Amino acid sequence: MIKIGEDWGTKFFDAKFMWKMLKTYSSLAYFAPSENLWPADQPFIEISKSSLLGIISSVEAVFTAKNKSKAIAKADLKVIEKKFNVLEKVRNNLDHPGVDVYCVYGEGLETPAKILYANDKDFPMEAEYEMGEGDGTVPKISLEACKRWEKWKDHKFGQKIFQDIIHYGMVFHGEVISDLLLYVSKVSDEEKKKN
Repeated sequence: MIKIGEDWGTKFFDAKFMWKMLKTYSSLAYFAPSENLWPADQPFIEISKSSLLGIISSVEAVFTAKNKSKAIAKADLKVIEKKFNVLEKVRNNLDHPGVDVYCVYGEGLETPAKILYANDKDFPMEAEYEMGEGDGTVPKISLEACKRWEKWKDHKFGQKIFQDIIHYGMVFHGEVISDLLLYVSKVSDEEKKKN
């Protein structure tokens, strides 16, 4: 359910060529929203119905976390269906991992929140985005999934939210690396004191 990936402003490949290749990648299953994280009625794809003059007159189809299998079928993504079904079982059961959790993510950047198609013939090639908040790649609603473990009694929970650091920049950003090293050092010192 992506728009031919991040192209950073380049147009080296024809979208139809890329789609033929991308729809064979089973990893596309990871991009479908989970009912466990997304509100069941929150659309992530809308296909409009246009008049003869190209004016959008109504919404023809809406895909939500609840009916995303219909979007997968409509996009002819047969190769991901099996992986999607396995992944859905895991994502719908996000139990605590049984260890202390330190959650880090970025926010404050415009992020695609909904994929919009002007008409049915454009699906899944010619998309526009409705923007929301997130880390530039992942919507805030998904980034905050770890918060469900915040009040867990048997394990510690910590989090650090970094403003305006893009998703793929988290692993390289000095502030993030410094914070993680400080956290690991603190945990290590606490463990040494216990022993």
